[in-house]
Amino acid sequence: MGILVGYPNIGGTEKDLQLNFGLPISEQVEMRTPHLPAEWFPQSGVQLTWPHAGTDWAYMLEEVQQCFVQIAREIASREKLLIVTPEPDEVLKQIENQVNMDHVVFLQAETNDTWAR
Repeated sequence: MGILVGYPNIGGTEKDLQLNFGLPISEQVEMRTPHLPAEWFPQSGVQLTWPHAGTDWAYMLEEVQQCFVQIAREIASREKLLIVTPEPDEVLKQIENQVNMDHVVFLQAETNDTWAR
């Protein structure tokens, strides 16, 4: 299952806005009605929203980021991983020598929390 980003098209193409986990756009699923699949439901990848100083984790950021590196390593060893972060270059420095980068895709976006589903 893929995901289509629902942002307005501002000078970009559909290809620019899709989060592609290796499936052509025609094979991805566009969600027309709200649906929250269970954690065990078949999936094309996992999304992590990376903790940073602007999230609730600021008071223990270093410890939490180390935990997220371990989580990212486990996920990327098995399937595609989408990391959402306002600071992809900083996250790359944290994970590049510890995570299978062939399975990692970054989406640069402002975030204020790590919870997402």
